[in-house]
Amino acid sequence: MRSTVLLLSACVLALAGSTGAGAEIQWAGNPVIHLDANDLAVGEATTWTNKAAPGGDFITVDELPVRPVVTESTPGQSGVAKKRVMFTRAEPYGYGDNPSAMLWENGAPASITDGAGFSVEGWVYITNDVEYQTFFSIGRRAAVPAETVNNFAFSASGGTGVRAIGMDTANLAWVEPRKGIPCYNHYAATYDSVSYTVSVYLNGELNASVTLPDPGLSIATDQPVYLGAMWFNANEKFLQQGLHQGGIAVIRVHDDVLTEAQVRSNFDAEKADYITFKPVFDKTIPVAATVRAGGTRTMAPPALLSPLVLAPPSTDITWSLAGAVPAGVAIDAATGIITIAGTVAPGTYGFTVGAANSYGSDTVAVTLTVAAVPEITVAGTLLVDVDVTVAGVSPGTLTTPLDNYGSLGGAFTPYNSPQIIALETAAGPKNVLAQSGAINLVLQDGDVNVPAPEDMTGNSGWTVEGWLQVETFAGDCPWFGWAPTLHGQHAAALLYATAGGYPAAWFSDAIGFWMFNWGPLNPNPVATDREWHYAVYTWDGTTFRTYMDGAPSVSETNPNGGLAIAPEQKIMLG
Repeated sequence: MRSTVLLLSACVLALAGSTGAGAEIQWAGNPVIHLDANDLAVGEATTWTNKAAPGGDFITVDELPVRPVVTESTPGQSGVAKKRVMFTRAEPYGYGDNPSAMLWENGAPASITDGAGFSVEGWVYITNDVEYQTFFSIGRRAAVPAETVNNFAFSASGGTGVRAIGMDTANLAWVEPRKGIPCYNHYAATYDSVSYTVSVYLNGELNASVTLPDPGLSIATDQPVYLGAMWFNANEKFLQQGLHQGGIAVIRVHDDVLTEAQVRSNFDAEKADYITFKPVFDKTIPVAATVRAGGTRTMAPPALLSPLVLAPPSTDITWSLAGAVPAGVAIDAATGIITIAGTVAPGTYGFTVGAANSYGSDTVAVTLTVAAVPEITVAGTLLVDVDVTVAGVSPGTLTTPLDNYGSLGGAFTPYNSPQIIALETAAGPKNVLAQSGAINLVLQDGDVNVPAPEDMTGNSGWTVEGWLQVETFAGDCPWFGWAPTLHGQHAAALLYATAGGYPAAWFSDAIGFWMFNWGPLNPNPVATDREWHYAVYTWDGTTFRTYMDGAPSVSETNPNGGLAIAPEQKIMLG
């Protein structure tokens, strides 16, 4: 019997040498903005006072539906308590409309506008890699006539090729940004008014730079300065592209250009206050996982360590288990992978996971639930059995395979970024697979496809059953199938109806079934009312039958005398 593998994700930073705590911050020219979240009280952020000479408060933009909030954060290696101002946006993806934001009541001074050089740096806490997460911006991009058409927007997230610095004249993109998520990261950007060069730094290292054409970057004086978002009027949405569940601990704006050595020095001076070198478990989130008895399981629950990773990651962590560890549960001391044998009996087990390196150690309580295999009536051999509700993955993009408990074995490998969502049900919240219209998962053993066996091909009889819900009609959307490699080969695919793309006589807002050599097939008459339905499809070699919510629905005899499904077909979910 295969064992079960529980991945408990954990990475920390281990840098050699002095942490530099307490070293003096280097300023380029004069301070223009200096904000420190430790000056604020925990709770809703309404005012953030600028400690630099120009003065002026940053105030919450009241008309926005989401407000920034001051929270405590986990101390870094130095143990010094820190706070951060957390920002989010109502719409996480796309341009992220309706973000929380704060506005400087002064407006941008001449010392950092009108073509002047300047630098921006700060410690920003990010929890995800959603694109275009602006944490600091000057000016209004693509603003209304008679106002500026230039700006400077500094984004804390996104990968290679995604905007780091946004300007109307050009964008500067990240190049392989190595940053921790969720974690504090040190960001710095400079504009050199002599060479017209814009540069961006991440955690003390130069990441990318671009030289602007003449006349360089010239932002109009007195333009608005925002925290947590940017003004983007090109599509008349105004404030957008802000931090999504991210926080700002420190912001410093200089009226001259920081050198590469100064950026590194400032990072070194504060890194111990924000980054953890020893293992520190985030105990604010209960560490729990559910697996089903027997079979193989690979999961990635919420990260155990906080903060996570900066380059280079720690390589000297030793993992251990303690407490009432059941027989058959073990941990790899080098990788932290927990293995749960298929012989572990159903039940709930509590024990502790420990992690230690040369800087220190920590432990965290873990709750493991091994769920009993549900008792169901099986017709013949159970070939495919997938239960997303016990996949043990967090809502979001599915990155680990979903195990097949059926006799074919293997696991459904994700493709095209399938999504897991947390859905409220009568039995409480459950994780479900959200189908997106593309082939999402393929049954594989390692990296080799598991082909449909004779029991599912040719003219063999079979039964397919499952719980499904249709939310929208956006196109040709299979939820399970064994499909052809060439369109001319015959295969079966379970589909829900579409608003277009096929004749209405085939599919009309209903949960249906489609086979290539069948011809027009009347749809299942049960309307897709956005409720959960139990769908069953059977083929006995002559007649195709459907059942909905336990009751017979449509049955039809194949006019061509059989299905003749081609062998060796892929088996797919979504």
